[in-house]
Amino acid sequence: MSTALPLVVHSSNILKAPGGVLQIARRNRITGKPGPYRDIGNAPSLTMSRTPTVSLVLESRSGTGQTIQSNVDSVAYSIAAQLMNMTMRNVALAMGAESETITPSTTPVTGEELTEPAAGGMYHLGETVASPYGVRTLSAFTSLAIKATAHATSTLRAVGDVVSSTGVAYVYTVGGTTAGSAPTFPVAGATVSDGASAILKHLGPVACAGGGVDYVVALDPAVVQIRPGTTDLMTSIGRMPTGSTLVLIAAYTPAGVPYERIIPLTVQDEFSVRFTGQTARGSPIDFVAAYCTISGTGDTQLISASAPQTIQLVITPLQRGTTLCPIATMSDVVNEWINA
Repeated sequence: MSTALPLVVHSSNILKAPGGVLQIARRNRITGKPGPYRDIGNAPSLTMSRTPTVSLVLESRSGTGQTIQSNVDSVAYSIAAQLMNMTMRNVALAMGAESETITPSTTPVTGEELTEPAAGGMYHLGETVASPYGVRTLSAFTSLAIKATAHATSTLRAVGDVVSSTGVAYVYTVGGTTAGSAPTFPVAGATVSDGASAILKHLGPVACAGGGVDYVVALDPAVVQIRPGTTDLMTSIGRMPTGSTLVLIAAYTPAGVPYERIIPLTVQDEFSVRFTGQTARGSPIDFVAAYCTISGTGDTQLISASAPQTIQLVITPLQRGTTLCPIATMSDVVNEWINA
């Protein structure tokens, strides 16, 4: 694909079309051909701008500096379309990005770690560096439990290490090597010596109680929240030594519902834009901007429903040859304006 000539975008509003359909197609990065056109939805306003660059030839012999010739060196065009439908694809266009559809796996997850649990804390399941969106919906939430390794004799332990025995969790409040035989495990938050120096403290059940007791779950969106109050889990959290926190293990099954997300562009995309409509006086108007770049500007009110959308797509037509105008039209209204 050849390199487009750079054109400057200005905002000299010349023509406004009150009604019509604006369609946009992304051009294939290899072949340059436009893909399927997509209706961007209702566009309350569509503004075309035409900005000529003029150079003047001044008379200098007499010293009067009068203009003896005026030349139009170039003309830059731009089109601004206001967005009303904030679909994922429209938002991606405005952000200079693209959207992709993700179909999540439905493979059950059995060992997701939830760190630093606290009263009222919420976890959006499935969040990773590679997938910050996480899991959107669940078909089932199976269990939540305290992460613990099985108690072992003659093993070096550090402060904050959590171990378990017969479904009960314990934490070492003093580190050291455990005894050659298992201690009499404490209850109700009590402690016991385990070897020459290690001290073991009772926490509570390894398995967290569901049904809104220790935690509550939402399947859509996929969120688990720690219940505040006097619960076994909150008691275990409170019994951890200073500077140490529990880690919880969640098990669930994603629903696999597809969703769209926005990803950055690796290269600058080009588009083809078509408009068909009518002017305020009812005159037919249509145009094709066959090669364009698109970016966005403005604000969108995500909270205030009464505030107007001001997001606009700024479409910059690109010159592809000296014999073709960046904007092609069959409409006399646009044709006369372009060639003015």
